[in-house]
Amino acid sequence: MRRILKMMGEILILSVLVAIMAVGVSAKENNISWTFHDDTKTLTIRGDGVVEYNRKWKKLKPKHIKIEEGIDEIGYYAFSDMKTVKSISIPKSVKEIGGFAFENSGIKKITIGKTVKKIHRGIFYNCQKLETVNWHYKEIPSYTFEECESLKKINMYTKIKTIGKEAFESTGFEEFKMPDSVQKVGPRAFAYCAELKKIVFSKNMQVIPSGIIEGCDRLEKVILKEGVRIIGKEAFADSKIPSIKIPNTVKVIKTGAFEGTEGIRKIVIPPEVKRIHDDTFKECKDLETIVFNKKVRSIGENAFAKCGKLKSVAVPGNVKSIEYKAFEKSGCKEVIISKGVKEIDYRAFNNCDQLEKVSISDTVSVISDNSFANCDKLTQIVVNPENEVYASVDNCLLNKNKTELLQVPGGKKGVYEIPATVTKVYPQAFYGCKSITAIASTNNPNFKSVDGILYDRTGTKLISSPINKTGTIVIPSNVLIIGESAFQNSKASQIIIPSSVVSMEQCAFEYCNNLTYMKIPGNVEKVSQAAFWECNKLTKVIIESGTKKIQRNAFHGCGKLRKIVVPISVYFINETAFSECWRVSLYCKKSSCAMSFANKHDYRYKVI
Repeated sequence: MRRILKMMGEILILSVLVAIMAVGVSAKENNISWTFHDDTKTLTIRGDGVVEYNRKWKKLKPKHIKIEEGIDEIGYYAFSDMKTVKSISIPKSVKEIGGFAFENSGIKKITIGKTVKKIHRGIFYNCQKLETVNWHYKEIPSYTFEECESLKKINMYTKIKTIGKEAFESTGFEEFKMPDSVQKVGPRAFAYCAELKKIVFSKNMQVIPSGIIEGCDRLEKVILKEGVRIIGKEAFADSKIPSIKIPNTVKVIKTGAFEGTEGIRKIVIPPEVKRIHDDTFKECKDLETIVFNKKVRSIGENAFAKCGKLKSVAVPGNVKSIEYKAFEKSGCKEVIISKGVKEIDYRAFNNCDQLEKVSISDTVSVISDNSFANCDKLTQIVVNPENEVYASVDNCLLNKNKTELLQVPGGKKGVYEIPATVTKVYPQAFYGCKSITAIASTNNPNFKSVDGILYDRTGTKLISSPINKTGTIVIPSNVLIIGESAFQNSKASQIIIPSSVVSMEQCAFEYCNNLTYMKIPGNVEKVSQAAFWECNKLTKVIIESGTKKIQRNAFHGCGKLRKIVVPISVYFINETAFSECWRVSLYCKKSSCAMSFANKHDYRYKVI
């Protein structure tokens, strides 16, 4: 009998040990209890409260998590960083899931049931092994699947209305078809989906948000359905879409919406768009053709700038203004400004190196400086004879009375003769005329030309020096004024200014990229605004005693400027006078304005 009782005791002890080994660990905290079965690596959670983060669970390295009926909420970060977990079962009793609840976990498949009433953001953030999701909640909050790089399939509730910010960023989808129930999508929702080739948007989306497909470099097809009204700021910027059809329902295309997009060759502006905003198609390097609608009233700043493959541009008459730099550095060979257009802003077609001809209608009443400057191949600026403000003579742009020379096309070569009727030459009339060797005034009594340089009739104001003049230029001793932009882009290696000069106007030596040294006479009252703007080889400047002021941006961008001698007579230096002159040292007197300036703005100086 004793032997039998002993055997029964041993069996009982063994059973308890086996049970302990099978369960491994168990605990009860608050209203939650849990057990861990070591043999199956299963963590079972039961109770009637909120599942909160428990640092013990991660150490157990579970593969499966089973949440039993009764649990009504999964808290913030509850299962965060549990990389060993492969599956999680969520019961119908769960009504709320907190933010980042499963982030960085190892789950492969998950079902979010219909009974869940609230889900916070980022619950599966960076779950890199997650492959399949069954989703029945009414929305997909921000960051929900961000960095889930293995996620290729999601079965979505057909009445889902919202997809949040960055919800699918960096996921593994190859194709994504959005349910038509979706009304709102957050910025960058599909950004950096490296495998995404096709995306179909909902017909009930009215706004395409910013950065929606940023970094989706393999994207081949984007389908926007009729119903979209607004394409948001930078929505498709820097993407690589071979083509896109903008729906006719679109009324607004915001700033930079397609900036830097590669692959698009043709753009048809929808019929209800009234303004092409700033930077909208800037740097679309494959864009060849633009089809304007009949309602566009303005083409914004940089709207088509740097579109190098544009063949030609015919701006329709419904467009009233072409704004600043709208087509700068584009590849168009011909520009037609149609009847109805009124204004062409500053630098609108500047630096178009393939542009050969510009035709201007009779309705244009404002053409700003440099609208067609620095276009190396431009030889024809043709103005309709009925235009009441402008005229063309020898393919140059003048005012209607032919008394003011406004723009000489950049492709002009050899000696340029000032027309006999001209009494005023605009400061930047010869901007970018790289092939003109001399400016003459043979039949014009209002000017004089000396050694190919243009002066006023008295010879006291230097108006313009041809860009092509090289070597040393000695300005005559009777000159009092060096005019605005007079030596702009000059190739001269040295320019000697006589002591007679009392005024250098703004931008007088702008972009003189061969100058290394300059002496400014003391009779020059001020070094004017942008006088030596981006003279990128200038290393030394001496300002003689007598000069009083150094104006705004006077030496801006002179990156190699090392030494500038500033006399004690200078009592004012603008705070931007030496902007982007990284290595300049001011040589000055002790307690001078220059010394105070250097101390205040952290420039090097040396007392002399």
